[in-house]
Amino acid sequence: MSFKHPFVVAVLLAACAGRAHAGASLYVDDAAVTPPGQCQVESWARAYFPSRELTLVPACSAAGNEFSLGFSQFSAPGPTRLWSPGLKHVFRDAGVRQWGVGFSLGASWDARRGRWVAGALSLPASIAFDDDERFVLHANLGWGKAEGKVGTVTGGVGAEFVLDEAWRLLAEVYGDPHGTAAGQLGLRRSFGEDVSVDLLVGHEAGLGTGPWLTLGFNLAFAR
Repeated sequence: MSFKHPFVVAVLLAACAGRAHAGASLYVDDAAVTPPGQCQVESWARAYFPSRELTLVPACSAAGNEFSLGFSQFSAPGPTRLWSPGLKHVFRDAGVRQWGVGFSLGASWDARRGRWVAGALSLPASIAFDDDERFVLHANLGWGKAEGKVGTVTGGVGAEFVLDEAWRLLAEVYGDPHGTAAGQLGLRRSFGEDVSVDLLVGHEAGLGTGPWLTLGFNLAFAR
């Protein structure tokens, strides 16, 4: 079975690219990794017609790299469970400096059919426009291939706006040369430094299925 629903393909390629850290339930990743000695778990539930998605992505850093293993379950077009290992490395970490750049690699394994169904490479870059990092811009350029689809260049731009100590405004747009064009807009509520919750609304142009809603939960902790 190939993946024919455009939104599922977009989700699949984003999962393969090792999406983690500030990316969380967003598609556009940042150029930062989990600090040494720490791990994180990012999770989200996404509802859209005709399906629902549940994803859990634990990640830890070791030897200067971030390793993740995502699990996603889709309810339609048929019950699908994917395991998505990922690797992320930054040449300059935007989490500790004002700008950063890196790369991530990933793939997805369909547990029901017992085979690899997608792979992706992404080059994330991030820049903060002030010393307090109240406005941060992220850009991604990559390549991905899902089963039954031709390989394609992918890209996106995302932004974080700090509203106060607890709230951030999140926005992003992403797409590919084959007509996929989508975006998300929402809020992130932080509870201290290690816990946050995301609420996002998204839409893909020309899909004809209406918007989707995402609720994300992110937790960081020491190993």
